[in-house]
Amino acid sequence: MSANTRRFRFGWTLALAVLATVVTSQGTTAQTVTPATKALISGLKSGNWAKRTAAAANLQREPYSEAVVAVVLPQVEKLQRKPERALAEKPKKVSAEDASAYYHDLVSYLAKGGEASMIPVLIKDLNVGREVVESLARRGETAAPAVIAAARASTDSTHTSAALHTLRLMIERRVMLSQPSRSGMTEVVIERLRGKQASLVVMDAIAVAAVMDDPRARKRLGEIAGAQSSGDAGLTFSDPDNALRIRPAAEAALAVTPEQQIAINSLRSPDWLRRYDASRVVLNMAAKDRSTELNAAVIQELQRLQKSPSLGAELVPASVQDRSMGLTYYRNLIDVASDAPAPAVIPILVKAVSMGEPVVRGLARFEDAAVSPLVEAIRQGAGPEDAQSSLTSLRRILDRKPDVAPSSRTGMLDATFQCLKGKQTSSVVLRALDLARGLRAGEVAQGLTDTALEVRLTAIAHAASGQDVDLVLTDPEHFARVQAAAKLALGIK
Repeated sequence: MSANTRRFRFGWTLALAVLATVVTSQGTTAQTVTPATKALISGLKSGNWAKRTAAAANLQREPYSEAVVAVVLPQVEKLQRKPERALAEKPKKVSAEDASAYYHDLVSYLAKGGEASMIPVLIKDLNVGREVVESLARRGETAAPAVIAAARASTDSTHTSAALHTLRLMIERRVMLSQPSRSGMTEVVIERLRGKQASLVVMDAIAVAAVMDDPRARKRLGEIAGAQSSGDAGLTFSDPDNALRIRPAAEAALAVTPEQQIAINSLRSPDWLRRYDASRVVLNMAAKDRSTELNAAVIQELQRLQKSPSLGAELVPASVQDRSMGLTYYRNLIDVASDAPAPAVIPILVKAVSMGEPVVRGLARFEDAAVSPLVEAIRQGAGPEDAQSSLTSLRRILDRKPDVAPSSRTGMLDATFQCLKGKQTSSVVLRALDLARGLRAGEVAQGLTDTALEVRLTAIAHAASGQDVDLVLTDPEHFARVQAAAKLALGIK
């Protein structure tokens, strides 16, 4: 054998050895089980019920891994062969709620994965919880045929309801679906809107039809909405006491477009990213195209966010790197609310009054109806930015409607006087003087004079300093501007 041949063979042997080492190392790394996971697995395998349930409760925090699945999956498959699931094995002292929670923890862990082989297991327990529904919905076309089959064949109303809910989420999330799957969805929804059904199933079928841009589904909704009785609609109920809610649900589904219904459902979703995406979709809609129902969903979400000191910023998932998205979400909804015609939006806009021109414009549209909430916000000690914007809004209202109601004029005067005394920033005082100018102009036009306002404006206009008239500016260098504004309000050049 030549030296070159020996070197060639040695090189190949060395390369193969290195490759084998790398593969072995990768395999070992992939199968590495931490001590914490080993303890968890040990607990899941325990013959002691309390230890098993304690371990199952920790599955929520456990990363998805083959090692844990290898323990959880057989337990779930074993329990799925029993109609009562975990209830069949629980000790007598364990409550049904605790046994159900144990089973929920096991199935929810399996829902974390994405293997197609897990679909049949999850389909059997669609009604166990939101995690299972969400997991199957994310899989789209891979899971759609099995979910459609479950929605069609199930005789358990809660299971059927969960299957329909899964189909609705697939549509709302715009996952990739084949034409046969889309047709199958429409067919099963229409099937569930005929014959004898539980009202829960019909309500969920209506909810799916509401987000379908399918003429057949919309037609069936119209038939139900127009029927004088459930019998006329071709429906009978296993729980007839709940039948009265079906027709209003169908009418509501027809009141909005599928696109808007998807946005409404997304705004009510526990998934923050879905809510964020919906805010962008709604913001890009023309204001005139936003339905009453859609505006109501936006208002409801803003009411929830405004209860939080951080306006919901803490709700942004940790996986979102851009933390400013929380404020962007809030701003999107406020901009939408600024165009909403419902008076219910006024308190929301007052709380967000310093967020820009759209909010001020939105409040001014309500004229007298917005005056009292704005005045009350100033009376309660609004900060400088909010006070400035509130005063600007009041002035805009006065510009739109010079003949405001007497109670509105009184409220505006109260807000003006409050902001023309004590410790203030010059920007707030200047806004108050501008409002005073508008109020005085209206009085002059009617041949009237508010003596108290005249006295206050005159005192400021001729004072040597703010302190002389009980007005302490945080930026006293701007007192000359304040005096000039007071003279302008009095008509003095």
